[in-house]
Parts: sequence; structure tokens; C-alpha cells
Amino acid sequence: MMMVSICLNCKKRVSYMNPPTSQPDTYPLIAPSRVLFAINDEVLRRFITISIEKEPIPYPFDMVASLHEARVWLAHRTPICIIMTVDIARGATTSADGLITDLPIHMPTVSLLQRTRERPIYPDYLYVAGAFHDYCMTPFSWEELRARIQCIVERANAHG
Repeated sequence: MMMVSICLNCKKRVSYMNPPTSQPDTYPLIAPSRVLFAINDEVLRRFITISIEKEPIPYPFDMVASLHEARVWLAHRTPICIIMTVDIARGATTSADGLITDLPIHMPTVSLLQRTRERPIYPDYLYVAGAFHDYCMTPFSWEELRARIQCIVERANAHG
């Protein structure tokens, strides 16, 4: 498992392949002001990590690569926003329900949607009344995703 964090004060990037404790699937408690990136596509994770190094988001973040890792992370923390691929949101690569079913309705999310040849497929969870769900079509610019993250967090905070 690869986890990536960026300290906004000193701008240092911290990457590690295993949880920072000796027990599997446990993490130290972190303040609830982090963004969770749950991205199962390695190329997309790399793109986001490199983009954050160049133009940071105004929040500390963690990145996980699977539905299981996201659930473990969420068992110990409450994020301010979750950026996720639709496969993780819907559980498309596993027989389990997706991450979206675990989240409270007010949890701000941005889903990364793949363009298809015919037309994009918009998951039904994007249309839940009272929810703070947004999406970004891939390929996307880093500036667009940063703006969507900032907007969804501000909208959720305004309705707090």
C-alpha cells in the first residue's frame, strides 16, 4: 500500500509503502482536516501526486489505492473531502458495495469519471438531493480538479 502526505507548512512530501505502525491496517490518528484521494488507477495517482507537488491544494491529504485501503483509512479519520474514481465509489472491481454507500450524505466528494466513446456515464449517486457530490471528467487539468475540490469543500462548509 502506498500512502502519500504533504505537509503544507514545510512543503515536504512523505511517501511510504506500508502503514506507519507495526499492526496491519491501522494508522495513527490524524486531524480531521485532510482530503482523501482514493484512486485505483496508478497513472492517475502519479499524475495527481506530481501535480500536487507543483501546485499544492490548501489541505493536507492522503492517497490510497483501493476500496479496502479507503475503508481502513475512514475507520480512523473523517476527511473534509474525498476524491475517488468511480470504481472505488461503486465497488465495481470488487463484489462489495462501493465506498459511496459507507459515507454520510453530507460528505463532500468529487468523482473522477471516464469518458466513453458514446457519452459519459454519470453514476446515480451524483444526483442525491442534499448531497455534496461533484465530478470531473478524465482527462482533466489539475487546475480544474483543484477548483472542484475547493468549491465542494466551501459549499459543504457553507451548509455546515
